Amino acid sequence: MSYLSRMTSLRVLPIVLGLLGGCVTGGDDTSYGGDESGWGDGAGGYGGGTGAWCEQDTDCAGSGQVCARDGECLAAADVRVIHVSWTVSGQPASATTCTAAPDLMLTFSIEDYGNSNEYDFGFAPVPCAEGKFTIDKMPTSYEYVDLVRNMDESGGSDGSFDGSGDVSLDLPY
Repeated sequence: MSYLSRMTSLRVLPIVLGLLGGCVTGGDDTSYGGDESGWGDGAGGYGGGTGAWCEQDTDCAGSGQVCARDGECLAAADVRVIHVSWTVSGQPASATTCTAAPDLMLTFSIEDYGNSNEYDFGFAPVPCAEGKFTIDKMPTSYEYVDLVRNMDESGGSDGSFDGSGDVSLDLPY
């Protein structure tokens, strides 16, 4: 996908999130999950077995599936816990190190932006000072994450999840 196409699609993401509502979570590993109060909206992925949008597991009733955080019903084996951790210029994220980028935007994608950006969704605003964002039911098909200043797609950092569902990024701000 060209740079211009990527920038156009990323400009649409904040609008979609603004209309549908973003979700912010705390920095601990259990802050996103356990109940449905941490639901975040965004454009969904693909491949949901029921073809229906969901907001909670009961929306997938009768299918034996769970509601993934991108809004699709999937088998429990097709979701995992992911952790996105970040530093700022090599320093731990804090109110002090995050002054140039207090709010961030996370975009999760199926494929690397260098290849295709057909399926993605994200969360904004995400407080930089938290230094970590956890999702309890992320579809395993999402392999990449892009972390940038909220409403400013320049700079930032991106990476892919390891086998444990973790990625560590360093913001240049």
